[in-house]
Amino acid sequence: MGIREFTFDEFCYKLCDKLYLPNLPDHSQSTGYHLLKKMVIEDIEPVSLEEMKRWESNPTFEEKATIPDIKYLRFLHQNLRPVIIEYWCFIKKMKI
Repeated sequence: MGIREFTFDEFCYKLCDKLYLPNLPDHSQSTGYHLLKKMVIEDIEPVSLEEMKRWESNPTFEEKATIPDIKYLRFLHQNLRPVIIEYWCFIKKMKI
């Protein structure tokens, strides 16, 4: 099964280290699952890896003083962030 054939939930379960658990009701799913789903529904594109690294190593004063924007994927494990950025063009087209 290619990534283009996955539904959003299948992608989150199989390729995102069980970010989604099929045996749990929607309200019991992880915060990461709900925020990633929100990004897809609202068409919020994640920042590039370069911008993420800049934000982590040299944030502006305003960025330091505020809660990180959802597009920086801070709600996901650091190893999962590059996967989401790399496959975003496919993720945003998945059936929710």
